[in-house]
Amino acid sequence: MPLRMTEAQHRGLQATARGEVYLTHSSIQYTLAGPGGSQPLWVLLRVKLIADPSKSKRYGRHQMVLTAKGRAALSHHATL
Repeated sequence: MPLRMTEAQHRGLQATARGEVYLTHSSIQYTLAGPGGSQPLWVLLRVKLIADPSKSKRYGRHQMVLTAKGRAALSHHATL
């Protein structure tokens, strides 16, 4: 069953595609930031529509990317 995205989650996917979503690793926490707040972005991360690039497992700020599943969801939502 496909994820029924909220408008905020859809905007989060669009922002990720534009390169506006970042995950910050520190020694004690992870912070996910982008337009529209972090809550919809955490949902997208949990359902694997966005991801931290595999090369960026160190501390610091890393741009999030769409997964193949995320690209498919974004294109599917655009056709509705």
